Amino acid sequence: MQCLFFGDSNDNNNNFDINIINNDNNNIQNINYKNININNNMDIFFNEKNIKKCSISNCCNDNNSKNNSQKIQTFNIINNIKSSAKKTNNEIGTIFSKHKDIQKVALNNFKNLKVIGRGTFGKVCLVQYKLAKKYYAMKIMKKNVLLEHNQIKCTLLEKNILQNLNYPFLVGMVFCFQTQERIYFVMNYIPGGELFQHLYNCQYFSEEKTKFYAAIIGLALEYLHTHGIVYRDIKPDNILIDSDGYLKLADFGMAKLLKNEEKAFSFCGTPYYFAPEIITREGHNKAADWWRYGALLYEMLFGIPPFYSKIIEKNV
Repeated sequence: MQCLFFGDSNDNNNNFDINIINNDNNNIQNINYKNININNNMDIFFNEKNIKKCSISNCCNDNNSKNNSQKIQTFNIINNIKSSAKKTNNEIGTIFSKHKDIQKVALNNFKNLKVIGRGTFGKVCLVQYKLAKKYYAMKIMKKNVLLEHNQIKCTLLEKNILQNLNYPFLVGMVFCFQTQERIYFVMNYIPGGELFQHLYNCQYFSEEKTKFYAAIIGLALEYLHTHGIVYRDIKPDNILIDSDGYLKLADFGMAKLLKNEEKAFSFCGTPYYFAPEIITREGHNKAADWWRYGALLYEMLFGIPPFYSKIIEKNV
């Protein structure tokens, strides 16, 4: 008896079809096992892209006990898959530290104070680094959720942006570490909160303030574009205000790396700020960011997005 289990690095989930093949009569029993907790990219786990073959040990040839035997063997397969996945994950611990004198950090080095934001793929907490008594924002993401939504590449790009781009109007990374189940981005804490909340309280901004904010956001976008990065999700919720009143772009989970005139075809972002080429799926590039930028300026001046509708999902 042997089994085949199939998977692909481009799969949208981490479910596996396990086909148990009985050598005696070539009968095939298909078992779908959902949500296997694999902590690394599929490419690491599947040495061959589409198929990997393994044998089942402790086979039982007694026809009367075939069903029970197969259940036990399937259970063993699943445990072996989990065990193999854990063995391939050889990067548990600190991935990045901005401070040369702090080479290793772990979750127990931080005191979790409160949740300050939630998103589709994780949450952001206000934490205190116990040793220095300094406050940070910690983004926490579950690896199985990232795998399930095919967000591995996006998360790696977000990490690279936060880690490598140093610009006054972008949020930066201080630490990055991981456990078996989660990955943690530790960033500078921006105490002023989201631009959205300030706009909500004021209803709209003055023309002078809008010009000031527009200049900052424009410079941040231009900086990203010079590095080939399209932001793709400009909205007041993703813009933070620091203690000096300056803005910082945050949350690069939707960002995309594009070369020259290359286009992306993902249907992503917030509908109120969609550029026409996103809706028509003709392909979008850096120009889509400037469309969103214009929609944001309108919202800051008038307190509502230019194409706001209560039934926008139906219209899209």
